[in-house]
Amino acid sequence: MKKRTDRTKLSTGIAIAVLFATGLFATPASGDATKPVEVTNFPSVQAVSITGTPVPVSITGIGTTTISGSVKTQDVDNAARHPFQISLGGTEFSSFEVPADQRLTIETISGSCTSTGDARPFFPTSIATTVGGKGVTYNLLAMFLATGTGSAAGINFYFAGATMVRMYADPGTTVFAFTGTGGSHCGVSISGYMIPQ
Repeated sequence: MKKRTDRTKLSTGIAIAVLFATGLFATPASGDATKPVEVTNFPSVQAVSITGTPVPVSITGIGTTTISGSVKTQDVDNAARHPFQISLGGTEFSSFEVPADQRLTIETISGSCTSTGDARPFFPTSIATTVGGKGVTYNLLAMFLATGTGSAAGINFYFAGATMVRMYADPGTTVFAFTGTGGSHCGVSISGYMIPQ
């Protein structure tokens, strides 16, 4: 009698296991509705783009970016800048000294020349500056404007329109402008700014 009971329990257990397994692997009928899986409390992620010099970045919380350290910025209008302009002219070298406590940035140059007879101005007018102990000469292109008449007969006129440039000169150095030669007379105007060093 006990063996029969044990066999019955065993058979019942097997039947339950088969039914359970069948339920696990059963394919839902085509009419059964499927439900999408939803994940809740998923952290939001924001893209962080950093240009220029790398800086340490720490991300705190969700969607919050904190940047520490020095951040590269663009100088929009430095209050330490001092506007500068000068006109140079003559038949030979003209020059000026950059103050010993200032660095010069030249932003605009313009020039004009007159010459008599067949003489031609030494144009492009040369501007020479020194940075880091190295001297560099820049040339400004001249264009023929006209030949004078009346009281200005025999005089040729040349000009170089205002030209945007970016030239530098170290503190305590000399800026040269070669403004004429051989019967010509030239003038050049320079403008920019200085910054204390």
